Amino acid sequence: MLNKFINKWTETNLILKILIGIISGAVLGILIAEVYAISLLGILFLTALKSIAPFLVFIMVISALSHLNKGITKNLRTCIILYVCSMLLACFVAVTICFIFPVTLTFTTPATQSAPASISAVLIKLFTDMVTNPLRALVE
Repeated sequence: MLNKFINKWTETNLILKILIGIISGAVLGILIAEVYAISLLGILFLTALKSIAPFLVFIMVISALSHLNKGITKNLRTCIILYVCSMLLACFVAVTICFIFPVTLTFTTPATQSAPASISAVLIKLFTDMVTNPLRALVE
């Protein structure tokens, strides 16, 4: 029974696996959000995803560029122009929204470092730092 499930899971498309993970994570997060292990798994997943996503995107772009044909350069130029325009538009929208809805922060007490509240805070920090972005870890 378990062997059959594992074989079916390994044959399943990656996109479908990601969708199953997103849906099951959302359901678990809504139904039993108070359970410590569920929140820890979510934090670990997001931190690991943030650490590996830049490398995956870089490798996919390099792979796509290395397999370009000579006639595709015009399409690549269009793609780059669309990317730059969308990034500039996103920046413009973000700045506009910040001016329309300004945010003011007022601090009543100066920031001070304090000891962690519980052992769970220490463990969460430990596990998330284990899978942090490797580039940020090298810089720090």
